[in-house]
Amino acid sequence: MRTMLALTASVILMQTGPALADASAKTTAQSNAAVLGADAAASSQPSTTDRAANGASGESASKPLIGDDSDLIPPPPAALSQKWPIDHDNPERSVPTAAQRDKNPLEYGYHLMDLIEQAEYAIKKGDKQTATKYYRAVAKAAPEMSVAFTKLCDLYEAIGDREQAAGACAAALSRRGASLADYQRFVRLTLAKEGPLTPQETKDVRDVIQHLSADPNAATKRAATQTQCQLGTRTDDRKLLEECVATLRKSGSNSSEMLMYEWALAMVKKDFREAEGLLEKAKTGGAIGPEGINRMMQATAAAQPAWRRWLGGQSAYILVAALTAVALGIGVTWAAQRRVRLRNEHAST
Repeated sequence: MRTMLALTASVILMQTGPALADASAKTTAQSNAAVLGADAAASSQPSTTDRAANGASGESASKPLIGDDSDLIPPPPAALSQKWPIDHDNPERSVPTAAQRDKNPLEYGYHLMDLIEQAEYAIKKGDKQTATKYYRAVAKAAPEMSVAFTKLCDLYEAIGDREQAAGACAAALSRRGASLADYQRFVRLTLAKEGPLTPQETKDVRDVIQHLSADPNAATKRAATQTQCQLGTRTDDRKLLEECVATLRKSGSNSSEMLMYEWALAMVKKDFREAEGLLEKAKTGGAIGPEGINRMMQATAAAQPAWRRWLGGQSAYILVAALTAVALGIGVTWAAQRRVRLRNEHAST
């Protein structure tokens, strides 16, 4: 565990500043030595499972933190940093300043490892709210890197705080180490907002599309096209949808995703016959689940004029037939009334 944390802290150290690169190597080497020593000491002790099975006689047994008694989570090992211990009530308060960091980068690396260790321990316990405290401190300690902001985005989304999650994801995008997954997660969280998007939110997603489109990687360019389709669907933007659907068709895409974007374009164009045809294709294709089909059906019905909703799928033909029948009925009635009027006029003369 600590070896992995050492590598994470080492990456942050190397990318935070050139002066800390040497410290990153020392952090990894010394941490690995500490891990090996701790492993050797642990091997001579009864395992956590053994202690639990034996009733932990004469010892303070680890208490189960999640699940049943067999699902024990050992607490983190002793802190590595002796200079900057963590303030567990407010971990951000214990983060050293940049000047302090530069004077003692090795201790700074240890402090980073301690913070990450506490955050991951909280995650294992299922306490994601507490984990956010420690990763906020990591973000303060290494603001140039995307790592902590990506973790915060994941945690806030898991907690159900979409706004905070989107903010953390947005912060990750402007920092070193941001990945395609970060961009995709930011777009998904932004588009998941209830109600219409603000002009700034729309611009933010457009900026992501532009950034991804400029990447020569084929997978990234495809992600840009998918994002364009998602934004076009969310905002009923016909131009965006026409462009992205044309790009997907050109690439030979024949997926359920393609079918949904074609349906969205038909809906924006108010081509309800096309939309209904694509909906029927989606029903028989099996690639789109029942929930997706139901949403498409509801949206198709809700977007149509009232008379089309009333008449159903064969609306145009039924409407013509109905109007023809009404017209014939009016014509027959008028002709009958005229014959009666003529007979009356003839009788009176």
